[in-house]
Amino acid sequence: MVKTLPPTEWQSMPNVANKTAFNAAMRAYAKLKQTNPSINPFITHVVVDIGASANFASAMVEKCPTLTRSRASQFGYWDSVKGGPLSVNDMCKLQGFHAHQLNWDGVTPGQFAGCLGNGISVAVMNRILPDLFFIAGKITKVQRNLLRQRAEIHRLSLATE
Repeated sequence: MVKTLPPTEWQSMPNVANKTAFNAAMRAYAKLKQTNPSINPFITHVVVDIGASANFASAMVEKCPTLTRSRASQFGYWDSVKGGPLSVNDMCKLQGFHAHQLNWDGVTPGQFAGCLGNGISVAVMNRILPDLFFIAGKITKVQRNLLRQRAEIHRLSLATE
């Protein structure tokens, strides 16, 4: 889902000038090597919370930590294969939609990214709403299954765009 940056922009690590980000990435990669030495973070997506202090740095393999308002607004999630921090578009896809689907004129990218944090994703809502409607007796089992299928198609479509 997250695309690699062009070679002219790709970086193996956050800039060393940003000591918090660099140290968090170094610590997270070291922990990853100890716990799962077979993972190559430049082939397999590893997302690191680079805004955390080195003591709390964590790496998630093929997953992203829960987006928080503060970290998302700082673009504080580093993707090892992408070679850079998650962008607004990346975070929107993780939340289940595309940035172009919303009109965010007059809002900075950092403000918009912050709004993505602490929110429930569209993918989760798409997964639970059919069951809630079914349990409430508002839709039939056939309708619930159709909504589930459409939700899965939507989720899979995000990875192809």
